[in-house]
Amino acid sequence: METMGTKIIGEVIPFPGAESDDIQQIAMDTCAVKSQQIIMKEFGVDIPESVLANESAAKGYYMPGAGSDPAQVGRLLNDYGIATHTMEGANVYDLVNELAQGHKVIVGVDADELWRPSFFNDLFGEAANHALVVTGIDTTNPDDVKVLVTDPGNGDVIKSYDIEQFMDAWHDSNCMMVATNQAPPAIYAPSMINFDYGLGHLPMIGDIPFEQFQTEICPEMNTFFEHTIADPVLQPQDIADIYDQMHDAFSEWQSTDDFHSLLYDGI
Repeated sequence: METMGTKIIGEVIPFPGAESDDIQQIAMDTCAVKSQQIIMKEFGVDIPESVLANESAAKGYYMPGAGSDPAQVGRLLNDYGIATHTMEGANVYDLVNELAQGHKVIVGVDADELWRPSFFNDLFGEAANHALVVTGIDTTNPDDVKVLVTDPGNGDVIKSYDIEQFMDAWHDSNCMMVATNQAPPAIYAPSMINFDYGLGHLPMIGDIPFEQFQTEICPEMNTFFEHTIADPVLQPQDIADIYDQMHDAFSEWQSTDDFHSLLYDGI
């Protein structure tokens, strides 16, 4: 999606006319159920959250008072014919790859690092405790890339976070991501007016054709990351620094025509 000088990978709203009451979860621990319900609605499946919560509890996906099993997030979507795949140890390039294909994405985060960020949370609060929907990445300003989310925890239809803050929160779930295998049908997703259903993806990511991004850049970044963090002497802070380098490279790439110089020389 690109309009009026804005460069957003993904979409800015989950569905037309969405209001806070449509997004707010009904219980303290139903964030994953609600996130799946939001996505189901984009696929034309409109079922009340309370019904889905009861169904999830009966199937063992969700335990009232304790929340959803992270390993089961996505199963509710699957049960209604919406195929998904799950990644752990994902990164911003994986996120862009999914959003550029119109896929809908749920991530696990440490909500405290989004809602109440503090130095002490970084030191003592390393735990994922929330699920939300990532709707897009705003690269309009390469020096200030934003991640756009729909958050059932506080009813935010759309909220933007600095990419560094989002990644800190996402990292606490080991960057867990559940994405749909397909984009929602156009008839149920009129907000995706700029998405080319014929191609099945955005034609360009920045100045790079999508096919090159998917077949070259994503695998290269994943290989770099996997090989780097495999070093047994690395400490948690070292891995966090590597994440930061990758995200800095992503931001820099938005303002350059030569991504490969950043990939091989910049990080």
